[in-house]
Amino acid sequence: MAAMLEALAGALSQGEPARAVRLYGASARLRRTLGVPLPANDWEDYARGTATARALLGDAGFAAMQAVSEAMSLEQAITEALEIEGGGTTSGDYLSTSASLSGRPEPGRRA
Repeated sequence: MAAMLEALAGALSQGEPARAVRLYGASARLRRTLGVPLPANDWEDYARGTATARALLGDAGFAAMQAVSEAMSLEQAITEALEIEGGGTTSGDYLSTSASLSGRPEPGRRA
């Protein structure tokens, strides 16, 4: 899960730096909780992504987003990761749309 958050954060670091920092922070918190450090071969990508986000947000903006990420629950981090740029759409919306188009109920819901 932490690696997926980090990969998404890296992809977002230029276009959505605040969101990237929140996801990086959530992954770091998850890694601390689980006692699983960032693998050495991932440090370069992590450093590049965080440096890009910091350059775009400035030190104060970067620190503010780190503070937000420290307060996020894992569920909030997952929701943040699932949001699609611009529309606030989540995977749950896609499940609803897919179910309505197929005529089948959403997973976990009865017809």
